[in-house]
Amino acid sequence: MSIPQTTKQWVIKRPEGISGLEMQEVPIPKLGQTDVLIKVHAVSLNYHDMGVVDGHWPKIPKDLVAASDGAGVVVAVGSNVNGLQPGDKVTTVMNGAFKSGQIKLEFVDLLIGTQLHGVLSEYAVVPEGYLMPLPRNLSFIEGSTLPVAGLTAWNALHGTPGRPLLPGQWILTQGSGGVSTFVILFAKVAGAKVIATTPSPDKAEKLKKMGADSVITYNEVKEWGQQVRDLTPGKESVDLVVEIGGGVTLAQVSEASHIPYRLTR
Repeated sequence: MSIPQTTKQWVIKRPEGISGLEMQEVPIPKLGQTDVLIKVHAVSLNYHDMGVVDGHWPKIPKDLVAASDGAGVVVAVGSNVNGLQPGDKVTTVMNGAFKSGQIKLEFVDLLIGTQLHGVLSEYAVVPEGYLMPLPRNLSFIEGSTLPVAGLTAWNALHGTPGRPLLPGQWILTQGSGGVSTFVILFAKVAGAKVIATTPSPDKAEKLKKMGADSVITYNEVKEWGQQVRDLTPGKESVDLVVEIGGGVTLAQVSEASHIPYRLTR
């Protein structure tokens, strides 16, 4: 596999949203001992990426390459890379410096697409620890959606020690973005029941097709918390809330749930 000399990439020139991005063609950096050069085949966008581009993340490096989540093929590896070789299909890991245990603030400064260059480019140089093999049954596009949205949803459902997600439990999730849609898919595989909220009827239909048992259109039902409770057995409560809306939805979440209730974000 030939190694290219240059790559086209989108960098953040100004924190002004999409208009602040600029396409550049630059030389590909020399690989460090633990670096991997990948040809990028697919990139997915997350809410976090938009926050960085919009300037909500302080002190990003100059000309930062945008976007944390992508999938591609290994082109070349550094001299101390042991787990990957040219030709391997991979997907990125946004917080590859964090391996296990209690996360610390220092890891927040070591995120791809935030302090380290992202993957909105033809080719990307990525530290080995920020890559993992792409599951064989997934396309590049599918694999590129896993690192942030997929893992966030999985951790929200299965990441609380001693509190496994059980068949028949009721889950409330909000919106129709990446995390929420993964929550629906993962929860249904586990045998749980899912109530979702979304702003519009067309999005409601999409969520139903994904497997949501009930969908509430919150632009039509402003006080939707009681409606959520009414949908559960005995009109009691959902068992778990995957909270995405923040302060604007917490009052309705509390209405839908027992106090105390299990909340993940």
